[in-house]
Amino acid sequence: MLNGEELWLSYDSASGASTTGRLAPDGTVSKLRDFPLDPSWNLILPADDGMTLFYRGSDDHVSTGRFGPDGSFTDLVTSSLGIPFHRVTVLSNGFVMWNTTVSEHGEYRSASAIGRVFDDGRHEFISERFPLDFWTHIVHVGENRILFYNAQAGLAATGVVTGDGGYHDFGNSFHFDPWTQIESVGDGKVLFYNYETGLFASGAVSADGGFVDLFSEQVGSVSFLPTSRGRYVLFRSADTLATRLDDGGVFTDTVVVRGLPEGRRTAFVR
Repeated sequence: MLNGEELWLSYDSASGASTTGRLAPDGTVSKLRDFPLDPSWNLILPADDGMTLFYRGSDDHVSTGRFGPDGSFTDLVTSSLGIPFHRVTVLSNGFVMWNTTVSEHGEYRSASAIGRVFDDGRHEFISERFPLDFWTHIVHVGENRILFYNAQAGLAATGVVTGDGGYHDFGNSFHFDPWTQIESVGDGKVLFYNYETGLFASGAVSADGGFVDLFSEQVGSVSFLPTSRGRYVLFRSADTLATRLDDGGVFTDTVVVRGLPEGRRTAFVR
């Protein structure tokens, strides 16, 4: 997604009304297409080359479609997963990690499975379900490496999905500050934010699953949305910005964004 075209989708989950457009490097927003999608999708999950997953937890359905560079949308395959999942993480090369929370002897754990989306939009599970610790955040940080975080305990760990769809735990454990939002654009760097304190921090996950702190500062009330070209859109009460993290984890190349639709869910899908 780092070489994407910053094509955005704006989606009204109540009606399904949808709009696509493009975010230019200078922050200019242009509109491309209006069209309907099915309503009530809980999650919009961009993958590679415009492929996008839509997930609805109420009936465990997943749908796939592809966005073209002109903002058009082609509906592909809809299927039932059979069991409900609480967290879905799209990785590289079509891999998807599905997580459901289970209770065992009064303690929460995660049961996970690896799926794969093929070029024609078919989704298939390629692993049996396997146990993991309980995590509140599961973030793809690049090259199928995953950062896991438990906001209740402040604990974090890293793992990787292998080329055959297996899962490998790096065996690392970290203690983090309290965070409410964790995002990555897939370049190894990670953005952390606590909406209660307004604190922002950045860090990086290495190829062997290690973690290093980079930078932190107070940014006030803001929310973050990763784009498909390695940037983040920052939504603030006064304005909207697009920026990226440099090698030191500091915001750089910041521009003002005007014209992104408001009041709808937005995702960068290509």
